[in-house]
Amino acid sequence: MRTNILKLLSLLGVISLVLSACANQPGTIDTPDEKEPEILDIEVMPVDQAAPLDDADWWQKINGARMYYLQLGLGHTFSGIEANLDNLYNKGYRIISFYAVYDGVENAYAGLGPVNFYNPEPDAGTMDEFESLVAAVDARGMKILSWINLAYSTEDHPYWIKAQEDVRVGIDSKEALSFRWSETDLGPASGESDPEWVDLFGWGYSEIAGMYYKKSWGYAAFDWSSPEWQAEAQAILEFWHEKGIDGWVFDAAEFNEWENYATPEIMKTFVGDIATKDNVIIMAEGSPTDPAWAQARNYLFTYDNTDPEEGSVSHDWENIATLAIEAKNPSGIEPHLTSQSDVAKVNGGGTFAYDPEQPHLEDTLRPLEVALMTSTGVLYELWFSRDWTGTDYGATTEHIEDVLKAVNSTAALEPGGTRMVLPVNHEAVYAFTKTSMDGTEKALCIFNFSPDPSTVAVNLSGAGIHTEEYPLNLVTGGTSFYISSNTYNTTLVGYGFLLLGVNLGNTEKIEGKPIFIPVVDHSSKVAPASETGNWVRLEEWDPTLTFDGGDEWEEEGNSEDVTYSLWTAGDTLTFMFEGTRARLYGLKADYMVTANIMIDDELVAEGVSAFAEEPEYQALIWESEILEEGLHTLVLISNGDTVEIDFIEYK
Repeated sequence: MRTNILKLLSLLGVISLVLSACANQPGTIDTPDEKEPEILDIEVMPVDQAAPLDDADWWQKINGARMYYLQLGLGHTFSGIEANLDNLYNKGYRIISFYAVYDGVENAYAGLGPVNFYNPEPDAGTMDEFESLVAAVDARGMKILSWINLAYSTEDHPYWIKAQEDVRVGIDSKEALSFRWSETDLGPASGESDPEWVDLFGWGYSEIAGMYYKKSWGYAAFDWSSPEWQAEAQAILEFWHEKGIDGWVFDAAEFNEWENYATPEIMKTFVGDIATKDNVIIMAEGSPTDPAWAQARNYLFTYDNTDPEEGSVSHDWENIATLAIEAKNPSGIEPHLTSQSDVAKVNGGGTFAYDPEQPHLEDTLRPLEVALMTSTGVLYELWFSRDWTGTDYGATTEHIEDVLKAVNSTAALEPGGTRMVLPVNHEAVYAFTKTSMDGTEKALCIFNFSPDPSTVAVNLSGAGIHTEEYPLNLVTGGTSFYISSNTYNTTLVGYGFLLLGVNLGNTEKIEGKPIFIPVVDHSSKVAPASETGNWVRLEEWDPTLTFDGGDEWEEEGNSEDVTYSLWTAGDTLTFMFEGTRARLYGLKADYMVTANIMIDDELVAEGVSAFAEEPEYQALIWESEILEEGLHTLVLISNGDTVEIDFIEYK
């Protein structure tokens, strides 16, 4: 018997990875001598080196599920998935998920309504082909998850057809006893009078049986108070467990007395018997995420409903992430984790979330969402049919998968690791360390929930993070900015994030892949950057410019000439751009002081002067040398009283 079944999902997908940063003042970072940078790709276990995963608590060790609909005519087959396994593994996926694996009716909730619980979906292939897929999955240390509906039957289900016929002739078969019958229409037990609700959960009439039957979601409801149905449901799960299913998600599983006559006591015994006999973990879709609710029914995993139109926002993980983005404030995340996900983990399980359509969240923000969920230990599932409508589909998916690779290649980011929140000096930023289950590896995770680039100082005191080394960007493969002290200074692009490997002893810079910059439509809020020849101009109020200190200043008698003034030594302007050149424009005058300029954490200009005997407006203050094509971070640091910036150009 194969052990430990999980209800798992984690896609992966997607993160907007963000690179960054710089020290607040020049010369304060004591870096080693610079050497020619080496190239380092993210280390991912090659498929041919993958080993079967230890079944004990496997859901604490892997993340990223890929969902396949088998009943919707999308062409997904067991043999086709098997042929693509190496590709999926190398992209970071560790779980294959079906919706659902058995023979189901396409128009009954996307195939969850059963035709035959004991046959694989015919459009996906034969049982031999499924078992071949299972063997290939096991060989790669991956797992298989399936959704299953044990709440209602369908008109095409032979089990339901036989039940009606047996009731008609008075035979108390297991099929007949698996449903609730009545000679009269009893109406919805909940007292609900809404016609749509009554149609879904009231009573229907069977012409064959000549009796009324209880409904659930519009179909004949299985009666969970029936020992016959409990035995049949257990037989179904054991059958597929023997065939190779590693985890279940019970669809429409908030069973209750008025819908399926399933009391908490009934479900606790049923789920407990399955878990004890087959060492199986079962997750309930549609249930409250309250760990006490799950524990009372022996579910080890809580379910986070991700549909923004349904459920309570306070119990909705993706809505928590979305609200943090909309509010530019992540303060609601930690309370959610400590009251729900962390409690479920202590109980031996975790939290499960999947990725439905959410048109209110821009596609390029998905990497941020996926990175946040997977790094905090939420199991995430990405639907294969996901209709990415944005123009950056390829880049978005690639970076989501880069996140999954990082999570599954780093013990510190495994779901079972422990989290320690870190103080930061920016209300839009959330930071924490993650420590592996064996305590040997650490990661530093920093998230920016603002659309603007954010310069942030993270307090590492007591976090056990070594200083005087370069952290490794686990997503891009290169190093990030040097850790010189217990205050880590970095700059994140808008909606950016960093997943950093620390305590690795890196004393040299390492180049990696370019970072992912979310493309967000600000056209309704900010005028677009102007094109001046081949140069792109950004005014001082552009959201991609980050000022630390100072404020806007309108020149007396010149209302059209608004600049941003850096008033004191150490005030900074930070700007990330992709190209080969940059130049700064502002006010030159006899009271202007000098400034230092850093690019990519290196001092490139010292004592840049904005002095002029007579005022010169919109004057060129500094222009860079030709840089290597790519993404760059420019930081201007004031050395004294006043530096006034009007706009920046780059190309």
